[in-house]
Amino acid sequence: MMPQRVAQILRSIQQLRPMPTTVTRTLRALEDPECTAGYVSDLISLDQALAAMVLQMANSVAMGYRLNCTSLSD
Repeated sequence: MMPQRVAQILRSIQQLRPMPTTVTRTLRALEDPECTAGYVSDLISLDQALAAMVLQMANSVAMGYRLNCTSLSD
């Protein structure tokens, strides 16, 4: 049973879309201890969909912030 599952996972890898460059650059920046929040927000702002998702998460009730974030710099 296990070899079949491994084969299925390996086949599904071929169908994955590549990660956007902006996401890759942002992840690398987040690993750098010298990186600033401003630089990360600049990177995220290069991708409209990613920026929208970040703002949506920041404004979600689960985050518990009282103020709405209207920009990435917030």
